[in-house]
Amino acid sequence: MTIHSRIQDTVPAERPRPVWPNLATVIARNLKRLRFRARLTQAALAEQAGLDAADIERLEAGSADASIALLWRVAGGLDVPFAALIADQAARGVVVLRRDRTEAIASVDGFFSSRPLTPFDASSLTEFYEVRISPGHVHLSEAHATGTSETLVVTKGVLEVTVGREEAYRLATGDSMVFQAGLPHAYANPGTETAGFHLVVQYRHG
Repeated sequence: MTIHSRIQDTVPAERPRPVWPNLATVIARNLKRLRFRARLTQAALAEQAGLDAADIERLEAGSADASIALLWRVAGGLDVPFAALIADQAARGVVVLRRDRTEAIASVDGFFSSRPLTPFDASSLTEFYEVRISPGHVHLSEAHATGTSETLVVTKGVLEVTVGREEAYRLATGDSMVFQAGLPHAYANPGTETAGFHLVVQYRHG
């Protein structure tokens, strides 16, 4: 039985909170600034990102109805790091991120969530996340900017990672993997419990 057939037969046991309303204002402000800097209309940005103009309009209006996939598309359309959309302010000195004060960003269905482990900084080329994926779920990620790499280590459960058209790599707790994220890729949880992994996204300089 393939992972794709298992998805249809499995009901996720855990559903993380998918929306983060306190980030909506930050995203709206950053998106407007980045779009104006790129001299793009909402319609032009939407076309570059493969979205509807209404999606851009809602984000700039402060809507919290967004997902990881939507924000990645917007970042790709602007050719900026993901963090450029959600960075509140540059971190200075020692920064402590408390678990109970750091909200996860999730997929629309809520079965895939990502919590930042470093402050969002628009100028940083590295992002660090704690990711959770519900049992039987597959999260598809579109290709990131050329030169972007991802490094992950599984902290709980079993994870299958597919990059481009290659066969899926099956990883157990403690296994790690590095790959070029300039190709479409997917994370799948073939197990019966929520899987977790730490993910580092590294952007190419310039």
